[in-house]
Amino acid sequence: MDNVHTIGLTYGTMLAIRDAGLPIPAGVIGWSPWLDLLHSMPSVLLNAGSDYLPAEGFTQGGQGSLKRIAKLAEAVEADYVMQHHPDLPEIQYYASNAVLDCTYVSPLVEKNLEGVCPMLVITGDGEMLRDESIVFAKKNANASAPIQLLVYDDMPHVFQMFDFLPGAADAIQRSADFIRQVTIGGEGVEKKSSYRVNVDGQLRALEDDAVVGWEARVGKLGGGQAILVQL
Repeated sequence: MDNVHTIGLTYGTMLAIRDAGLPIPAGVIGWSPWLDLLHSMPSVLLNAGSDYLPAEGFTQGGQGSLKRIAKLAEAVEADYVMQHHPDLPEIQYYASNAVLDCTYVSPLVEKNLEGVCPMLVITGDGEMLRDESIVFAKKNANASAPIQLLVYDDMPHVFQMFDFLPGAADAIQRSADFIRQVTIGGEGVEKKSSYRVNVDGQLRALEDDAVVGWEARVGKLGGGQAILVQL
């Protein structure tokens, strides 16, 4: 089980286990996982007003940090890898700037998900980390590993903790169903699926353009210099 408090460690560990040739786990569940410590996706800024994660004044990123980085972006060449700039302060407590684009630190940048276990990724449509979950599923759509993505309407970060919120019980039940499906005696999981979930637990297909322009942003601090200079 992974959520932001484990900083994507579950996914990073899964990749390390695969790369080491060890037996993979039966499955991985992510509740609002933090898959991108580079903060490259739009929802980090766009959803600051609909989530309880702080947007300003904390070292682990957010709107304030990205705006400070943007000032530096104006002074460097367009293809400069921003997180390696010598004048850039440490962006995260968890890892140094130099390794933020490592796949074990930011699993979103991993280009090959072959040989990993089935995954269930659950995120809220109103949370700041929403887009990295969506893109993680979309960019690996052709991988052999089953990836199930559920995006719950209007929900904030790790909404499962708040049992009074619509969708919390549904998300917990679907997580339990996933565990049963991937463990001994289970029937397995659907190979690929990406759905939005409404307050009544009804599914509808996630639109193809849920995150526009993500291809050009993945692996780049703040989405890249072209994005940063607009902040």
